Amino acid sequence: MTKCIVLGEKESPKKVLKSIKFINLITEDGKLRKAEMTPSEYNNIELICKEYCHGECDLMFAYYYDRNDGNLYLGHWNDGVI
Repeated sequence: MTKCIVLGEKESPKKVLKSIKFINLITEDGKLRKAEMTPSEYNNIELICKEYCHGECDLMFAYYYDRNDGNLYLGHWNDGVI
């Protein structure tokens, strides 16, 4: 099961409706590439920033077990569930 984290926010029970969606992967050289992985393929997803740079997308960090081996995505956090 993928664990979804909002940095700086304590967990609170709530009814969730809409799942996380990745749109673009931010590559190592800072370019955007269409996301090929889905949120459910990761063990952890962290919301870094809602409406990143005042845009329409949220900035998220996804990784399996090791945070040093993760990927940055632009997409929609929505209700923060998979």
